[in-house]
Amino acid sequence: MSSDSDEIPVDETCGFEIGCVPKTRKRLPIRFLQCCATPPGALVVLSISAFLQGFIVNGLINASITTLETRFELLSSEAGLIASCYDIASCVSLLFITYVGGRGHKPLWLGWGIITMGVGAVVFSLPRFIAPAYSPMLYENMCLINGTVPLNPVCSQTSLRDYRYAFYVAQLLIGAGATPLYTLGVTYLDENVTQVKSSLYHGIYYALSIVGPGIGFLLAGAFLTYFTILGENPGIPESSPQYIGAWWLPFLIFGVITFIFGFPILLFPRQLHGTEEVRKNRENEMHQDKVAKEVQTNEDFGKRLKDFPKCLLVILRNPTYIFLTLGGVIDGMLLTGLSTFGPKILEALFGLTSSFSAVLLGAIAIVGGAGGQLAGGIIVWKIKLSVKGIFKLSIVGSILSLFCLLVFLMKCPEIPFAGGNTQYPSASDIVGIEASCNLGCSCNPDFFDPVCGSDGITYYSSCYAGCTEEVNETYTNCLCIATNGTATRGSCEGEVCGSGGYITFVIFLFLTLFLTFVIAIPVLQSTIRIVPFTQRSFAVGVQWLFIRALGTIPGPLLFGFVLDQACLLSGESCGSQGSCSVYTNDSISNNVLILVIVLKVVGIIFYSLAFITYKPPPESPDATEDVTLDSSATPKKEVAMGNGIEPASDNLEGEVNSAFEADNTQL
Repeated sequence: MSSDSDEIPVDETCGFEIGCVPKTRKRLPIRFLQCCATPPGALVVLSISAFLQGFIVNGLINASITTLETRFELLSSEAGLIASCYDIASCVSLLFITYVGGRGHKPLWLGWGIITMGVGAVVFSLPRFIAPAYSPMLYENMCLINGTVPLNPVCSQTSLRDYRYAFYVAQLLIGAGATPLYTLGVTYLDENVTQVKSSLYHGIYYALSIVGPGIGFLLAGAFLTYFTILGENPGIPESSPQYIGAWWLPFLIFGVITFIFGFPILLFPRQLHGTEEVRKNRENEMHQDKVAKEVQTNEDFGKRLKDFPKCLLVILRNPTYIFLTLGGVIDGMLLTGLSTFGPKILEALFGLTSSFSAVLLGAIAIVGGAGGQLAGGIIVWKIKLSVKGIFKLSIVGSILSLFCLLVFLMKCPEIPFAGGNTQYPSASDIVGIEASCNLGCSCNPDFFDPVCGSDGITYYSSCYAGCTEEVNETYTNCLCIATNGTATRGSCEGEVCGSGGYITFVIFLFLTLFLTFVIAIPVLQSTIRIVPFTQRSFAVGVQWLFIRALGTIPGPLLFGFVLDQACLLSGESCGSQGSCSVYTNDSISNNVLILVIVLKVVGIIFYSLAFITYKPPPESPDATEDVTLDSSATPKKEVAMGNGIEPASDNLEGEVNSAFEADNTQL
């Protein structure tokens, strides 16, 4: 660190910046915080921001969607639109933020984005305070001979659905506010560290963004155990479908925390002190293109709005960039599809409960996702992979994950379901959930609450099993079960699944996620290396636009469509066809297997085409060069081996610590 902090230029100090026009812009330095304006300091605050984004968007919101459907009487399509509004806002704002912010003061864009995200989270909690107080509407789901069919309260009222617009607005704010994080945040870290360390920083950064959703799921589950009106006894058990937990509380708490956390980011300078040298010689692996070379030597290019078409042309003329982006689209489609419907697949194939399936998938997503991101960053940093080496790693990782996906060949015996794959004991054929034994029971198909009969068959509900009495949570005198048997809540377990059951399936699914995330940071590194240095933020933004528009948005829709084709028995919702109640295991395995194999093969083709079309500069070394920051030291270049990599040191932990210590001493 410099002994005299006054030697630090004002533009590189920690402090507030007033004004947007360069001639009138003024910076108010805060000298005592200068010790935090280092690459590790930037990594810490940006990683926490990424954690909060994942915590709110992919954790709290996803965990609360089902509760919101019940509380505000939303249709599934309306609940789905709540989740999609985040991606819609991101797609709309990506090009503007990355083009203008890419040549501007990145920490200002990042800080105000985090503040906007915090405001959005608080807005998401507002319907709890402006909507009418919630009061559970109870019903008896028993067989009432010649009784009146109980009405579903969701079908009798519609006014609460209007509060969905508050969720739409909140998600639009969160989506727009989070956009700079994975575009400008990525390039800000890259511009302030050496090229070799960039992958390590990105690995840590993205690993924290993966941990966020897992912690969000766990905390959301804890908050949902408390009744939505704190301190009030609802008079119903937590297991009741009418029980509404305190879904709003974590949004309010962490919305305020996120809002406050945005202000420290505003204090970071446009570029960190002592990092000027690391921005030199950063285009030694740029894809060779005539237009890109013209842009490379023009420092003023991209500062004017009229340069936007040519900026976009530079990106889209790069075939390697296009194929890398399309490979990312495929991986995004696969990951979002599996993360959205993974619990449903586990539940259907192995008869697991929805809560246990969610916990399993959340656990492997945290460990596999965060571990894969961090491992990918360390691999590029330690082995000093060149762009060509990264392409090879991406192809090999995709091929290995392809073989892991063959686990979808596993199939478990079907659970007998009355009216679905098994006939009622009193029926001669499978004719649906209605049978002669329950025709006079006045059952409502809107209420899906499966029970396991004493005959080992699962029934749609205690009413459709013909049960007329309940004693100590056991349904008795069930007309549709032989000898008027009994039933208990929940589906029957069915036969034991061979080949290790769900444990084997989860292990291979974990390996698939790990291998897919391992190549994510290397692909990001290759993306920012093959474009002109000044176009990196814009290139990442355009790539995210394609990944969201063509991958993460349609991915869940595609997987949902494939699963719908495997539906054996659907329920009803207010007189219309409802969600699927029973799936055919064989169809799920076959349909999902075909889909994931096709996606992976297409992804491998795209990464292979990126490898084939890449044109490095003739003078570019095979391995990544690093730039020594210590001007008093003798410049040192990494020695390239014949295979394009350098042997890794045995002392990994010591070198990781040394990397951060070196960054901290730049001041």
